[in-house]
Amino acid sequence: MEQNLIWSQFNDSLFRFILGKVATTQDAEDILQNVFIKIHTQLSSVKDEEKIQAWIFKVARNEIVDFYKKREKDIRENPNSLLEFSRNTDNPTLDNDENLNLLVSSWLLEMTESLPNHYKEALLYTDFHNHTQKELAEKLGISLSGAKSRVQRGRVKLKDILLECCSIELDKTGNVINYTKNKRDCFCDS
Repeated sequence: MEQNLIWSQFNDSLFRFILGKVATTQDAEDILQNVFIKIHTQLSSVKDEEKIQAWIFKVARNEIVDFYKKREKDIRENPNSLLEFSRNTDNPTLDNDENLNLLVSSWLLEMTESLPNHYKEALLYTDFHNHTQKELAEKLGISLSGAKSRVQRGRVKLKDILLECCSIELDKTGNVINYTKNKRDCFCDS
C-alpha cells in the first residue's frame, strides 16, 4: 500500500485515536508525526496488506506508550517540571484548558502512590505503563476478572482521592476548565 494512500486513509482516525489517549492536541500531533515517520521507515516490513491497519494502530499504541514513559521519566527526574510547565499560562502553544488538563493529570501519579499496594500496583502497571489487564493477571497469577476488578476498584479509589481533594469542573468535551480545593492539605496545592 502506498504511503500517500495510508496517510489519506488513516490520518483522521489515527489522530482521533491518539487524541483520546493524551491531554493536548499538540501532544497528539507530535505522536501522530512520529507514527507516520515509523510507517514511512518500516512499512516494507509488513508483508500482508490485510494486516496494515492493525500494524499501524500497534505503532500508534507503542508511540503513546513511549510518550508516557518519557513523560514519567521526566517527572521522576524533575518532579516540578510538569507543574511549572502547566502553570505557564503565557505558553502560546497551550490554551488554559490544556494547562489545567496537564496540571490535574500531574497529580494522578502522586495520588496513585498513596493507594493501597495492590491497587497502586494494578494502576501503575496498566494505566501508567500501558500493559493490558490480561498481562496484569498473568504477572500477578490471578484471574482476568480479578485483575479487572482490582484495576476498576483502584480507579474508583483514585477518583475518590481526587474528588476529596478538589472539585473538578469539566467542559462538554471532558477538558478541565476549573478546580477548587476542598481541603487544606491535598495533592492540588499549587
